[in-house]
Amino acid sequence: MKSNRPLIWIFLLPTLVVLIPALLFGLASVQVLKEKMTQNHAVQSADMAALLQAANYTQSLGELHQGVVDMLQQADRGELSALASYRLHSSFVNELATLGGQIQTLTETPLMIDLNHGSAQHLREAFEGYRRFIIMAGDIATVDATRARHYLDEAQHEFLRFSMLTGHLSSKLAQRSGERTSDAYQDTLGHFNTLLLFGGAILALMLVAAFYSARILNRHLLIIAEGLLALSHPHREVPELPRVQRLAELGRGQLQQLALAVLRLRESEARRLVAERKAHQLAHFDGLTELPNWRMMSEHLAHSLMLCQRNGQHGALIYLDLDLFQQINDSYGHRTGDRLLREVAQRLRTFQQEGCMVGRLGGWAAGRR
Repeated sequence: MKSNRPLIWIFLLPTLVVLIPALLFGLASVQVLKEKMTQNHAVQSADMAALLQAANYTQSLGELHQGVVDMLQQADRGELSALASYRLHSSFVNELATLGGQIQTLTETPLMIDLNHGSAQHLREAFEGYRRFIIMAGDIATVDATRARHYLDEAQHEFLRFSMLTGHLSSKLAQRSGERTSDAYQDTLGHFNTLLLFGGAILALMLVAAFYSARILNRHLLIIAEGLLALSHPHREVPELPRVQRLAELGRGQLQQLALAVLRLRESEARRLVAERKAHQLAHFDGLTELPNWRMMSEHLAHSLMLCQRNGQHGALIYLDLDLFQQINDSYGHRTGDRLLREVAQRLRTFQQEGCMVGRLGGWAAGRR
């Protein structure tokens, strides 16, 4: 079971070629979109904070102006003492300083900077003019309450002018915030489309790579299968299997091991065929003269008799014996006797015709049919 695990990875390779890059690209795309959406959320949050700050500033300014108007009206009616007027005036000065800080913070927000129409400078200048007028009106009302009515009308006029500028600026800020939100959405959509297009291109490339990987793997497996099929067919000679040999030399990993296993099977089959030939040679041929032995001769003789009986033909069996062969062995040795037997066998083969068989029956006797 353990040796099969690498083969599983080989078969999964075309799928993994597509799946792993697709997963990595998907994770990277999600991360990019997440960062982009985080940036857009931060921008929108900053814009909403700027709009809320502008609204709070307008409300605080309205409350301050209402307090100034009440002070001037009370001073005009003679209802405020000099000390009370001074205390209210000091309170208004402190609130104006706080509003001035809010104005500075508002003009430094990204939304106000992005507006870039000189609105921040106009807002600061208008507030500074309004602040100077309020301080001056408070100072004069504290010193001379009879002139409070004149500054009451002027205060309404300054507040109206400043309120119109603030409202116009708030409208521009809201409009610009909407444009920035729309731009952020379009930018995110553009990133998404780019990632989608790029992902489609990568997926197409990965599919092509997977196709070629599968094609190469299939070709190698077919080479191995063809080699096994060639070895499984009945044959007298072992097939060469050059493609399997080349795969064993150039391949790697489990495919190379499979090719080597097929070559080892081929070598085993070659040894089996050699062993079968040797066994057949030993069983049916004489080891010295290489002529058919008595067993093969008897089988051939039985077959010939059957054919003659079936076809109404006649055959002949010639039995030869070498005279004085034992004396040759005794006088010149068995090696010389063996050479004589091989020479006689070779000469008898020259008389062999089609349908005839020359064999050695044993000892120094030979038969010819």
